[in-house]
Amino acid sequence: MICDNTTTIRRLAFTGLSSEINGKVIKLLRLDEGVDLATATDLDFSILSFINARDPPRAWAIPIVLGHNYNIHWSNVEINWKDITLIPSIYNYVYEDAPIELRFNYTAERELFEVEYYPSIGGKNLFPHNDQNPLDLNSKSGDFYVDTAGKNFHIRIDGTRMGKFIIRSIICRDTCPPKPPPPPPQSGPVADPWTFSMSDEEAAGKIRYWNDSSWWKVPVDGDDVHIEASWRVVVDVE
Repeated sequence: MICDNTTTIRRLAFTGLSSEINGKVIKLLRLDEGVDLATATDLDFSILSFINARDPPRAWAIPIVLGHNYNIHWSNVEINWKDITLIPSIYNYVYEDAPIELRFNYTAERELFEVEYYPSIGGKNLFPHNDQNPLDLNSKSGDFYVDTAGKNFHIRIDGTRMGKFIIRSIICRDTCPPKPPPPPPQSGPVADPWTFSMSDEEAAGKIRYWNDSSWWKVPVDGDDVHIEASWRVVVDVE
């Protein structure tokens, strides 16, 4: 890219991803140059390294040219991200900045997406799920659109809202499968821990040893033990 006095570059940081993605490189593809993932070659991608810095920690901080649309994904990992935090630099974005539109692919089915907006002056706003209206000239920073058919998440970033944006991808909320019911209560009498594991007829013809835990719970001092007259038990204790 050749930059002149019409080119505006701003800083954008990505953080808050899972440990499986941390450390991977970002592959950035400009979508408004007549290419897409299906036709792009390695020369079409910009490769951006992970930085374990302090502000923000464990992040990718990239310079990005305004006024374009980009596809962003992480190299050599399945695209099942859960949350992404976007932090535009509050020091150089201005209200009149041309917008950028970021597209993130995902693979696992999601019931919905939400965007939490934390303004730089404090507070919190929640932008609800949107899979009906693609972004247009009236969209503002943090507005998003989900292409459920193509499994693509789109979000607008510009200078109209300053702060950080947390993208939440929610596997299920209202459509989660029901939890299995608890097991039914045990019916019948509770087993006596000192009851033979064999029938009385078998027990009457066999010698069993007091300290043998294979056929009963060995009694300890203070236990009440009932031994039938037909049982043959050797008390092998001193």
